[in-house]
Amino acid sequence: MSNPDGSPPGPANVAQATVPPFHADATVGAADTDSASPLPAEHVHARGVIPNAGLSETPILDTVASRLKARIYSPSRTSKIHLGGRRKPTAHRTSYSWEVAARNVYHEYVHNLVLAGWDNLKRLDDYMENDVQDTNLAVSVVDIKTDDQVERVQDLYSLAEVDTFLQKDGRGNAKVRMYLVEHGGSIQSSMIDCLGQRLQIDPRFFASNLFGPYMVIAPADRHRAPFSGMGFTVLRPTRSRTSETKFFRVSIYVKPDLDGSGWCGVILFNSHAKIQLSPRTLCAPPPFGHPIPGLSPQSIPTVSSVSPFNQPRPLRELYIDALALSDLTEAASSPFYAFCPLLKLNFHCWNEVINTIRTEDRRLSDISEASLGHVEEIQHTLAMIERYGSSGWQDSAPSERVKNTQTELIEDFKHLLNQTDLLWEERRNMASIRDRQRQARWSTLTNSFTFIFVPISLISSIYGMNVTEISGSSKNPNIWQFFVACIGLNFVILLLMAASHWVGEIRKYRRLVGVKDVWAFATNMDGR
Repeated sequence: MSNPDGSPPGPANVAQATVPPFHADATVGAADTDSASPLPAEHVHARGVIPNAGLSETPILDTVASRLKARIYSPSRTSKIHLGGRRKPTAHRTSYSWEVAARNVYHEYVHNLVLAGWDNLKRLDDYMENDVQDTNLAVSVVDIKTDDQVERVQDLYSLAEVDTFLQKDGRGNAKVRMYLVEHGGSIQSSMIDCLGQRLQIDPRFFASNLFGPYMVIAPADRHRAPFSGMGFTVLRPTRSRTSETKFFRVSIYVKPDLDGSGWCGVILFNSHAKIQLSPRTLCAPPPFGHPIPGLSPQSIPTVSSVSPFNQPRPLRELYIDALALSDLTEAASSPFYAFCPLLKLNFHCWNEVINTIRTEDRRLSDISEASLGHVEEIQHTLAMIERYGSSGWQDSAPSERVKNTQTELIEDFKHLLNQTDLLWEERRNMASIRDRQRQARWSTLTNSFTFIFVPISLISSIYGMNVTEISGSSKNPNIWQFFVACIGLNFVILLLMAASHWVGEIRKYRRLVGVKDVWAFATNMDGR
């Protein structure tokens, strides 16, 4: 990989380059072993090949470099830089973290990509140096069979169960297999190793899920990559605030079969949050007089009981139920259509948050403490819908049903954007009204003090004057002289203001100003 002029690639070239696919049988070592000659053993370290480890043409520099390398990469310092041993686990609520003892195959593949120049994977490489364990990990394996039926194959709750399941060959008679991974926001490094090695997943998928917008990738590459994602905002009401929200990401990876018979998908849910929403809300109800699906006489709730279809459940389980209500024939052939129920759930979550914040603002007749963040995720999701998810999903010839579903989703998310703009407009108007009310209260308070103290000041000023009519001494001036001085001073001030305006108008418009205009400005009759 080099520039057209033969020069080595720079950081920008490396960040936009295509990541070579992962092969489990590849030799673990340096990033480029075809063109580079094998280095001596002293130039190879446990963390990879030492860069610029070859000999130069200056003996003195070679000696200094060898001594520095001997001190930095000395075997006696291995325990100090935590390359060999494990650290005591540290509890973080439902997760535990520690440093990994050695890299697995997939982690070594990511590390070698970083050594080869893929700097946009550096944060993923550093993240995989430490492992975490989520005690609430849940992985659901869902198949779409050849008879267009959804089967929930198995629910896995540990890394060992996931690894054992992935070692099984094939997926039977299923056209589509999806792995729904629900974690607490920090996916295990060992889970990344397991999924990446067994399913040969592009490492940019994990980096995009963990770091979101901080993942450096060109928009053209992102749109053509086999993965995509969306942001969810759900309500998490507390005792003090009913409009408290929580934001998390959901990332989707699709790997079509080589023969085009089906595809395999991985969905990462970055939260264990439960949502009180029925999947049947996503579709239209049956007409009056028709049987209601999923409701038997024994399951009809009484007045005091709660409907079992509206219980708070994780987003992973809601998607599985919503997928079973969709057209599975289209879902098996179109990955975009298979993830449309997830997009509809996304719309309902955002819509509920916007309506709750607006209701809270109107209840208070003011701006509540709730804030609507990550609104740009709605625009990103709308752009993803417009391109049928991702160009890497090979959904090049969508059917009429898929096109209609896309049109409906575009209409829904444009409605979300309009509602968001309306919410911000209402909040700006409320802020303006609140400022005017604050200024009105301050003006009322000031006028109250003025009404009290102005008469007092006027009377004290008059009776404090040293004039003949008040003091009784003929040596002091008469009171009429005071009024003549006030009138003369005001007249001088008006003349100065008129002269200033007259000079300003001449400089600005290069014309003479009439006496009427000058006098109107001086007496403030023109409203300036």
